[in-house]
Amino acid sequence: MQPNNKKSGHKSFKFEGGRTYFTRTAERKLFFILTLLMLAAGVMIKLGVL
Repeated sequence: MQPNNKKSGHKSFKFEGGRTYFTRTAERKLFFILTLLMLAAGVMIKLGVL
């Protein structure tokens, strides 16, 4: 039997009152992905591809 680590009905963000609220882990993942995209764009610009 495998342990169930996921909470049922758990969302990584919620939209309330015109604002979007992220959980800590979702925010960290989002900014990590954005950081990687910025790094890739910087390398491509430096190489003259973009």
